[in-house]
Amino acid sequence: MGILCEPSELDDCTPVPHSATCRIPDRAGQPEGPVTGELLVDTNHSFFFDHRLDHVPGMLQVCGLFDLLSEAGSDMDGVPGRRLRLSLRFTSFCTLQPPPILTATRLVPQVNDLWSVDVRQHGSSVCAGRIDVLSGTLEPPPSLEAGTRGSASAPAEVVHRHRPENIMIGAARTEADEVVVPVMVPARNHYLRRLSRDAHDAAALIEAGRQFTTMLGLMVTGMPVDSHLVWLTIAADLPLGIPHGTRLWLRWLRMPDSGPKVRFVMDLLDADRRRLGMLVSSCLVLNDADYTTLRTLGGQR
Repeated sequence: MGILCEPSELDDCTPVPHSATCRIPDRAGQPEGPVTGELLVDTNHSFFFDHRLDHVPGMLQVCGLFDLLSEAGSDMDGVPGRRLRLSLRFTSFCTLQPPPILTATRLVPQVNDLWSVDVRQHGSSVCAGRIDVLSGTLEPPPSLEAGTRGSASAPAEVVHRHRPENIMIGAARTEADEVVVPVMVPARNHYLRRLSRDAHDAAALIEAGRQFTTMLGLMVTGMPVDSHLVWLTIAADLPLGIPHGTRLWLRWLRMPDSGPKVRFVMDLLDADRRRLGMLVSSCLVLNDADYTTLRTLGGQR
């Protein structure tokens, strides 16, 4: 896979690495200031645009911010003994043009891994929040029962993915008080394994949470599978560097919620049902008419 789009006319930019999602201007002489980059949007990308979209998906914005922090020296590559904590809000739709601008600012000078982040377009913020990479994680024992591509995937229509290789959760196990899905391991050549070949990548875990949010949103609202899911917020506290040999699950404990705005708290579990982390995600579940109205009003959420 090549870079996500043709280079823009930005001056003094570093070369774009393989599968990068952003281009960062040369920071020579400005090592301590905010880090800024341009989000690269390729509507032919097999993961971010595996079906037609009229906007920049939230996962591309998340991955762009991760790549921006990695280029700025943050330890985002899944080294064991670290945790990722983030809280992001998608405030409006990010359109396909012009290229969005990513910014990350250290919250504490000289400390690389505490960041305030922002995605801006047309002079306004479309996504903002905080991303921290911290020391300390629970390392589970290895298991031979990882959710490999040989496991049964969730139906594509309930996670809003078209390509089977992009489905990151397995079929749901539904009980009276909980819904549980296995976390799938991306194929070896998949985009979500570009940074960490042998461990669960943070972006892959967040995508699994986003797909679980989509599945649950349709489930609790009773809306048809072709409804529009509009991502509103994502918060996470996740361990980094867990090997793919460790089987992981996402669990939602049932709580009353009917929509159209729904919120889910999801626990990340190992095979022994130990809680390793969590994701909290909210979205709107809309029919065609309500989605069109939201877009007509400028997409403010």
